[in-house]
Amino acid sequence: PLKCSVCTQHPPSMSVSVTGDMLMQAKGGQLVARLKKLTDELETTEQTEDSGFLDDIATALGHAKLLRHRDADVKLLTASCLSDVLRIYAPKSPFDEAALKDVFELFVSQMRGVG
Repeated sequence: PLKCSVCTQHPPSMSVSVTGDMLMQAKGGQLVARLKKLTDELETTEQTEDSGFLDDIATALGHAKLLRHRDADVKLLTASCLSDVLRIYAPKSPFDEAALKDVFELFVSQMRGVG
């Protein structure tokens, strides 16, 4: 499995404390805080064939509410979480073609802000 630089500092995980419902119901600062927590948890989650525990998270992250959110921090954190979700699910994807297109459009839009 792929490892990030912080994984050597934290034990690998196979669960997350943030749920899809928690993301969908959160607003403002609470949403940013939950996405930050999820980002930290997903970074230490190992790639696995049994990634079903992330299905509701993947569904929430792929929702237009987060993909097209007006807050730049929310979009950046959503993109970060989505990149880890795709890593964990690889080589499969939790998204259909249309949703995957939306995910990659978010990635591209976030990359425009780099540099």
